[in-house]
Amino acid sequence: MRNVTISLDSDLAQWVRVEAAKADKSVSRWIADVLEAKRAAADDRTRAYHAAIDHFLAHPGYELEQPGTGARGRDAMDEELWRERFSRFDHDDLRGRSYGGGEASPRLGVAEPPTRIEDGDDQPSGDQ
Repeated sequence: MRNVTISLDSDLAQWVRVEAAKADKSVSRWIADVLEAKRAAADDRTRAYHAAIDHFLAHPGYELEQPGTGARGRDAMDEELWRERFSRFDHDDLRGRSYGGGEASPRLGVAEPPTRIEDGDDQPSGDQ
């Protein structure tokens, strides 16, 4: 074993002495055990990380779209997702009803304000 000198604030040094006494160890042995546990945990995380990377790399990847291969590319997948999520809004009765281009659009289903009826006339003035 190597001897190492460390500097601690007085309140931290007091806490370390109390924790070492609770564990019935010397301050040196208690600090060595804490550091060893930290290193073991880091080693476990490192091993788990490398195992996950190895597992990922061991499996085949996805083919990218290449001309003539028939593999679906990003655009095709986006189009499929778009169709899947928004096709419920595509109705034949809603298509082709653009009244743009300066044309006056008919007010289908919109009530018009009443107009005054002239004496002896059965029809409103707007319907003649």
